[in-house]
Amino acid sequence: MFEVVEVGSVEAKRWGKPRYRAVKLRALNTTFTEKLTRSFEGHGTYSNQVWRADFPEGASITIWLPTTDMTAVGDKLSVDALAGQGRLESFFRCVRVDG
Repeated sequence: MFEVVEVGSVEAKRWGKPRYRAVKLRALNTTFTEKLTRSFEGHGTYSNQVWRADFPEGASITIWLPTTDMTAVGDKLSVDALAGQGRLESFFRCVRVDG
Protein backbone atom coordinates (compact mmCIF):
# COMPACT_ATOMS: atom_id res chain seq x y z
CA MET A 1 0.00 0.00 0.00
CA PHE A 2 1.26 3.46 -0.91
CA GLU A 3 0.33 6.81 0.59
CA VAL A 4 0.36 10.00 -1.50
CA VAL A 5 2.96 12.37 -0.01
CA GLU A 6 3.09 15.14 -2.60
CA VAL A 7 1.17 16.08 -5.74
CA GLY A 8 3.09 18.08 -8.33
CA SER A 9 1.82 20.70 -10.73
CA VAL A 10 0.27 19.80 -14.07
CA GLU A 11 2.73 19.51 -16.94
CA ALA A 12 2.42 21.73 -20.01
CA LYS A 13 -0.37 20.80 -22.39
CA ARG A 14 0.59 18.82 -25.48
CA TRP A 15 -1.68 18.76 -28.49
CA GLY A 16 -3.90 15.66 -28.48
CA LYS A 17 -2.19 14.06 -25.48
CA PRO A 18 -3.57 13.59 -21.96
CA ARG A 19 -2.12 15.78 -19.21
CA TYR A 20 -0.18 14.23 -16.35
CA ARG A 21 1.14 15.32 -12.97
CA ALA A 22 3.99 13.91 -10.88
CA VAL A 23 2.85 12.19 -7.70
CA LYS A 24 5.26 11.21 -4.92
CA LEU A 25 4.29 8.06 -3.03
CA ARG A 26 5.63 6.46 0.15
CA ALA A 27 5.35 2.73 0.92
CA LEU A 28 3.46 2.19 4.17
CA ASN A 29 4.80 -1.34 4.59
CA THR A 30 7.16 -3.72 2.82
CA THR A 31 5.36 -5.01 -0.24
CA PHE A 32 5.91 -6.52 -3.66
CA THR A 33 4.01 -7.36 -6.81
CA GLU A 34 4.71 -9.86 -9.57
CA LYS A 35 3.69 -10.19 -13.19
CA LEU A 36 4.08 -12.97 -15.73
CA THR A 37 4.95 -12.40 -19.39
CA ARG A 38 5.48 -14.68 -22.33
CA SER A 39 7.76 -14.21 -25.31
CA PHE A 40 7.86 -16.04 -28.62
CA GLU A 41 11.18 -17.86 -29.14
CA GLY A 42 10.49 -19.62 -32.43
CA HIS A 43 8.11 -22.10 -34.06
CA GLY A 44 5.89 -23.31 -31.21
CA THR A 45 8.44 -22.31 -28.55
CA TYR A 46 7.69 -19.76 -25.85
CA SER A 47 9.49 -18.66 -22.71
CA ASN A 48 7.77 -17.44 -19.57
CA GLN A 49 9.27 -14.64 -17.48
CA VAL A 50 8.47 -13.71 -13.91
CA TRP A 51 8.94 -10.01 -13.13
CA ARG A 52 8.95 -8.64 -9.58
CA ALA A 53 8.84 -5.15 -8.07
CA ASP A 54 9.90 -4.84 -4.40
CA PHE A 55 9.21 -1.83 -2.20
CA PRO A 56 10.70 -1.66 1.31
CA GLU A 57 8.83 0.16 4.06
CA GLY A 58 9.27 3.92 3.81
CA ALA A 59 10.52 3.85 0.20
CA SER A 60 9.56 6.93 -1.84
CA ILE A 61 8.79 6.71 -5.54
CA THR A 62 7.52 9.20 -8.10
CA ILE A 63 5.02 8.20 -10.77
CA TRP A 64 3.00 10.09 -13.38
CA LEU A 65 -0.78 10.05 -13.01
CA PRO A 66 -3.31 11.61 -15.39
CA THR A 67 -5.04 14.75 -14.18
CA THR A 68 -8.37 12.93 -14.49
CA ASP A 69 -7.40 10.78 -11.48
CA MET A 70 -8.59 12.71 -8.45
CA THR A 71 -5.60 12.32 -6.13
CA ALA A 72 -4.93 14.22 -2.91
CA VAL A 73 -2.23 14.12 -0.26
CA GLY A 74 -3.01 11.36 2.23
CA ASP A 75 -4.80 9.09 -0.26
CA LYS A 76 -3.83 5.44 -0.16
CA LEU A 77 -3.18 3.55 -3.42
CA SER A 78 -2.85 -0.22 -3.84
CA VAL A 79 0.35 -1.65 -5.31
CA ASP A 80 -1.58 -4.19 -7.39
CA ALA A 81 -3.93 -1.52 -8.76
CA LEU A 82 -1.00 0.69 -9.82
CA ALA A 83 0.79 -2.29 -11.39
CA GLY A 84 -2.38 -3.29 -13.24
CA GLN A 85 -2.64 0.22 -14.69
CA GLY A 86 0.99 0.02 -15.84
CA ARG A 87 2.19 2.82 -13.57
CA LEU A 88 5.00 0.72 -12.00
CA GLU A 89 6.59 -0.66 -15.20
CA SER A 90 9.99 0.93 -14.54
CA PHE A 91 10.27 -0.79 -11.13
CA PHE A 92 9.97 -4.40 -12.35
CA ARG A 93 13.01 -6.66 -12.73
CA CYS A 94 13.15 -10.15 -14.22
CA VAL A 95 13.64 -12.80 -11.54
CA ARG A 96 13.04 -16.04 -13.46
CA VAL A 97 12.83 -17.35 -17.03
CA ASP A 98 11.22 -20.73 -17.76
CA GLY A 99 11.25 -22.55 -21.05
